[in-house]
Amino acid sequence: MSKEREEPIRSGNLVIAEVRFRILPPDLDEGIFDTGAKIFAPVQEDDYWSCSLDIGWLGVTRKLAGADSMQALCAALMILRKEIELHQEGGYRFFYIGERAEEFQFSNYWL
Repeated sequence: MSKEREEPIRSGNLVIAEVRFRILPPDLDEGIFDTGAKIFAPVQEDDYWSCSLDIGWLGVTRKLAGADSMQALCAALMILRKEIELHQEGGYRFFYIGERAEEFQFSNYWL
């Protein structure tokens, strides 16, 4: 009996952090929507490390680079924080989804 070999998970496809929230735009005619962001495990490239960041409400995945895996991961966190701050400055409001339903505070997660 032959056993099928499962394809190993490549670390670049492994979600290591995910956050979900509800966004209220400044113009409510745009509609309230649920979205989030995912950070994928850093991967070693030729001479650097990269970490992918999927920003749901922008519909983009960004690949951040660093000299090592920690630097790439920190870059992804900083970019996510900046995107949230820029949208908040533009009048967007972020809320937790579910029973908690209070305003999302990025500073509660990462500095």
